[in-house]
Parts: sequence; C-alpha cells; structure tokens
Amino acid sequence: MKFYFVVNGFLESQGTKEFIRNCFFTVNKYWRKLGLSSAPELIFIEELNYFNTMKKIIKNELKSKNRYENNQFFKENKIKSIKFFEYYKLKQNNENIFVGNISIPKFIFTDIGYIFDCQHLYLKSNFNFFQRIYRTSIFLFTLILSRRILVNSRSVKNDLKRFYPFINSHKIIDLPFMPIIKNKKYNTNLLMQRYNYHFLKDSKKFLLISNRWWNHKNHLIVIKAFNDMKVYLEKHSDVENYFLVITGSIQGNKGRSDIADSAINYIKKNNLEKNILVLDHVPDDFHNLLVTKCLGIIQPSIFEGGPGGFSAWEAIGMNKPLALSNIEINYELKDYAQEMVYFNPNSKEQIKNILIRLFNGEIKNTKLNLLDLNQLEFNYAKKIVDI
Repeated sequence: MKFYFVVNGFLESQGTKEFIRNCFFTVNKYWRKLGLSSAPELIFIEELNYFNTMKKIIKNELKSKNRYENNQFFKENKIKSIKFFEYYKLKQNNENIFVGNISIPKFIFTDIGYIFDCQHLYLKSNFNFFQRIYRTSIFLFTLILSRRILVNSRSVKNDLKRFYPFINSHKIIDLPFMPIIKNKKYNTNLLMQRYNYHFLKDSKKFLLISNRWWNHKNHLIVIKAFNDMKVYLEKHSDVENYFLVITGSIQGNKGRSDIADSAINYIKKNNLEKNILVLDHVPDDFHNLLVTKCLGIIQPSIFEGGPGGFSAWEAIGMNKPLALSNIEINYELKDYAQEMVYFNPNSKEQIKNILIRLFNGEIKNTKLNLLDLNQLEFNYAKKIVDI
C-alpha cells in the first residue's frame, strides 16, 4: 500500500499547508513501521484547461488556491507535479491511497478526504451564494465518497454530524494540527541579520498575532486593548519598548482588505504606528524568527476549524506563552497541552489585562502533555493509515 498526499486545495493558508505537510511527514517517517509497501509522496495534480469556465463561476472560492506564491513550499517539500491522466492511472491500482481535498470541478476524488470547517454555515456573511453552495456540495460529496474523512477537531466532527445527520460519523477522524517543533532548527543569528527590525532587539518586547485578516480572526479588539494599555505602560515603563506585531495576509473576506484597512486607520488615528506593526504575509523564515523571539502569542478569534488555529500549535511547539479566546473548540487544546490562558474575545478589558500579563511574564510557557514527540508523531501517522 502506498499513500499519496495531494496538496491541491491546501495552498490557501499556512495552517492547511502545514497540516498536509505534517500528515505526509509523520507517515513518511514511520511508513515501514506502519507496514506500508513504500514511502509516501506529496503530489500536485495539474489541472486541465477545461476548468477555467468552472473557476469563473466560483472564482472567489478557488482563486487563491491557484496562485503561484507557493513556489517555496513546493521546493522545500519536493512536491511532485503529475498530469491529470497520470493521476487517474495511479487510481486504478487499489493499493494506491490518495489523501486530500475532493474537488468537483477538477474531478479529483480522494480515498481519505478532508473537511476544514463549517464556517459557511455559521458565518454566512463571509461567503457569497455560490461559495456556500459549493462548500455544502463538496462536503456532501466528501462524506459520501471518501472511505474516511479527516477533520481538525471534535467540534467540526460534531458539526458534520449535526448538518449531515444521515452520514456514517465513524468515518470522520479528528486529527488536529501538530506542535510545530521543527521551527527550533532555524539559525536565529542569521535571520536576525536578514530581518533587521528594531523590535527584534533584546531590549524590546513584542507579542505576536499571526492570522490572516478574516473578520472572525478579531484583530481589531486586540489593537484597541493595546491602545487602552498604553496608559499602564506610560506609568510603569517606557512605552517605546513594547510592540504588537501582526502577520498574515491583509486580503481577508472575499479577497478584500477593508478589515485590515480599517485597523490600520485606527492605528494611525491613535498614533500607534510605532508600537503596532501590520506586516502582511511574511516569508516562512521570518515568521519562524518572530515566533522564536516573541514574548507570547495571542489568538482572539471568534471561530476556528481546529483548536487554537495554526499559530497556537506553533506556540505549543516552541513552549511559548499562549492566550486564546474561550470559544468551545479552543478548549480541545487541553487534550494535548497545558498552561494556556483563555479570555472572552469580546471583552476589551480582559484582553488588555492579558496583554499586560504577557508583557510582564506572568503567563507560563505552554508545554505538551505527552513529552515523547516520537510517540506523538507515530500515533498521528497511525490515525491516517488505519483505513
């Protein structure tokens, strides 16, 4: 038996890219121990010209998946591009197992499917009519056609049982992100020379938010809380040494930047430009440096498909202090780690106090419940291949 991990449909965000990479990484590390016949492969299935018409119909759903800003990701992970008909030739062999997103317009059908979340059924205003129809349809096809379905949380599994009560829920496997421990391998001194931002100096203190500027990521309330916190900083220390750094594409809901633009206007209006930096999407190596150097990570989101979101797992993997919203899904992190702090994402006062505690070092470093990383990785891989 040989596993192929299909990256099509995972290229929209850092979190989903990291998820498919982690799936491949763990199976690749333990494929012999798991009894597979050969090592797995990461592949990209090249599409036919026919799909251009379908793209126009649901263009907002698909456009970001076809950008070629992912060249670094392809090179780093040695992703193999295969022709569409080569993919179908491989599928004729029942010993070949494909893992990834099902795509109706691209005629990509996987054995082990993936469903990210049911956001379109909760936050309907984030999507247009065609996007909602597309998501609902593709989820239904995935649930019916796939032998198993991977999701990133128990919450998503429960949502699918609720919205699709007729499906066999035993097919759905909750598999969250993994602690991103590999970031520790980066050469910090070299990166410090490459990215010479003043807030990276040892005399400075900064907190990190790492989320794309979607509305449900709730950036603005943290910015407003930081503004309120300035009074405290001015009384107790030098405010010029404290920073909030925000990374993630400013292209948010429906491909627009209006949410980020509104936040940037607030920052300018309140003279916060020296303390709050909106960096947009940053290269992976710079992002790793930010996670390494920050005092802690704050996650104020009001909706997630996986507990904590991607950057929460980075905080856990790097043993960084982590404060996150008290939405139900985020409490699933307690199954894997400890010392997280939760807050009401709608309370500016609570968030202000969290910021003060993070800057003062009053929130403990997160740590994994299971200290044996190899066992964690093996269990992860076994969940994927046990079909």
